[in-house]
Amino acid sequence: MVNDRQIFDASFIRAHVSILRSANDFWSRPIDGQTLLAHLTNAASVEFTEIPGASHYDHLQSTPDRQKFLDPVLVFTSSSEKER
Repeated sequence: MVNDRQIFDASFIRAHVSILRSANDFWSRPIDGQTLLAHLTNAASVEFTEIPGASHYDHLQSTPDRQKFLDPVLVFTSSSEKER
C-alpha cells in the first residue's frame, strides 16, 4: 500500500482480523491502516491497534515497545481459540 496501489481485495477476507500498526513505521502510512479497515467489509471481526512511538523494528528488540506489540497479538490469538 505504500505505493498507493491496492494489491488485494480485502472484502474477500472472512476470518477474524487484527491490524497492528507502529505509529513511526515508514512502510505504512496511517491512511493505509484505515483503508484496510474500511475494505474488510466481510471479515468476521476486525481489531485495529496503533502502537504510539513504535517503529516497524520494535517487535525484534526487547524493549517496552516490543511488549506493546506482543500484548495485542497474544490477546487476539488467545481469543481466536474461543467463540468471538
